[in-house]
Amino acid sequence: MNHIKCKRFATAFVSSCVGLAVLQSFVSDFSVKKATSLLPVLHAEDLAPPKSNRQKWNFLSECVEKAMPALVHIQCEPPNNGQPFSHLHSTGSGFIIREDGLIVTNAHIVRGMKQVLVKIHDGKIYYGLVIAVDHVSDLAAIKIEAKNLPTLKLGDSKDVRAGEWVVALGSPFDLVNSAAAGIVSSVARGSEELGLQKAMEYIQSDVIIDFGNSGGPLVNLDGEAIGMNNMKGPTGISFSIPSNYIKDFVERAKVIDERSDNTQKQCFFLGVDFLTLTPNIIPELQTLRPDFPHDLGMGVVLIKVARGSPAFRYGLRPLDVITSINGQPIKVASEVTAAIASGQQLKIQFRRGQLTYETIVVPQPQY
Repeated sequence: MNHIKCKRFATAFVSSCVGLAVLQSFVSDFSVKKATSLLPVLHAEDLAPPKSNRQKWNFLSECVEKAMPALVHIQCEPPNNGQPFSHLHSTGSGFIIREDGLIVTNAHIVRGMKQVLVKIHDGKIYYGLVIAVDHVSDLAAIKIEAKNLPTLKLGDSKDVRAGEWVVALGSPFDLVNSAAAGIVSSVARGSEELGLQKAMEYIQSDVIIDFGNSGGPLVNLDGEAIGMNNMKGPTGISFSIPSNYIKDFVERAKVIDERSDNTQKQCFFLGVDFLTLTPNIIPELQTLRPDFPHDLGMGVVLIKVARGSPAFRYGLRPLDVITSINGQPIKVASEVTAAIASGQQLKIQFRRGQLTYETIVVPQPQY
């Protein structure tokens, strides 16, 4: 009897040991797996040397590299028809929005032209056909015969925020493929604040733009065009057409196609950019010119005067303030625009510093 009890005890003891061994093995294996799963996974890049500050913080360069290939340089050469200034040509920028060669730019760059020269990022030059123009929004569409071109996506300008970083691309003074950076100052600057008689809003930024930047894209950090460079004010003030206006224009392009418009109105130019003089911009103008008149209650200040243009030839210069034309007081920029559009001889009275001058200018037809 005792022998049987001992045998049963031995069997139970062995079974218990085996069970404990299996359980210990399971627990040990589980612990190892759990511990292993908590260890960080190392990748090859984790073993690479740390990035330099240039690599870590040059977020603007990544934006430029993404957007720059879609930038184009536009040159307009009017025919030599014996008219004064017919040797002059206008230049500007644009950007490709479709792989088959659809380009958008400013209307004032291609005004009166049916064909222009387009230089793309890799240096190739194409003849471009001006297929649509909207003078109200100052937008134009050009088509070149090419395929598989780099494009720039149009972003949603409604999402733009004041203070966000932006980059303006273009060809200032024919220096192609140039970039300048800044921040958005205002997401919706009304045209009436700028003395323009049209229902539009502009993106205001502190990006410095100049001759040749017009028509180029204003790009956000995602490499999307959220606007088009359009107007320059005093240093630190520039205005861009929001991308949603461009989207609407592209949709309407077939409707406003001017290729079949045989009644196109003759356009004239003086070769000047200007803004309505308001009290809030006088201090900035005085930093550029200490003797800038501070006693003017109204007028239109010339921001840019193109060399060789009618305005330049007849004595007008940047920061002159037009106070009257043909004896009529000038209060807002739209009055100067209307006077130029008439094509008639203009007797212009203007202030330069503390002195008042007069000149007679004849607007030049654009062909």
